[in-house]
Amino acid sequence: MARRQDRVVIERDGRDHGKVFIITEMAATEGEYWAGRLLTMLAKGNTDVPSGFFQMGFEGAAAWIAVHGIGGIDWSVCKPLLDEMMACVTIQPDPVKKITRPLVTGDIEEITTLLTLREAWFDTHLGFSVRQKYWTWTTDTSDQTDQTGRNIATLAAARSGR
Repeated sequence: MARRQDRVVIERDGRDHGKVFIITEMAATEGEYWAGRLLTMLAKGNTDVPSGFFQMGFEGAAAWIAVHGIGGIDWSVCKPLLDEMMACVTIQPDPVKKITRPLVTGDIEEITTLLTLREAWFDTHLGFSVRQKYWTWTTDTSDQTDQTGRNIATLAAARSGR
């Protein structure tokens, strides 16, 4: 089966309005390596996680990490992860023709477009809407408590029984 591909049309007003981008899913081994590096850096940085983090399930935890996690790690580690995300994005210069090409400097002119494409990257790789899952989780968990602490390394150790 082919890797998932999602078409993203920039609808926000601005210089990128109407541009079409294609996000192609990483191979499973590449995606696992990417996620492993992100989680390792979150644990090393003692990133605070919300109470009930392990009760969120895979989708909820992934949505939380997509929204909050990358900002909690050192830039020297974060930059390669962000670059690898964008390596999955191509542009379709002519919306009518189905021809795409790799991104070059100047294809993306708005920071908001980068953020839109990164959000879509998570959606493509996780198979669900990060925005929708995060919104659902944050509105459904206002009263959850967790007695193990708020640090991701502490939570992981408690979860594994260490």
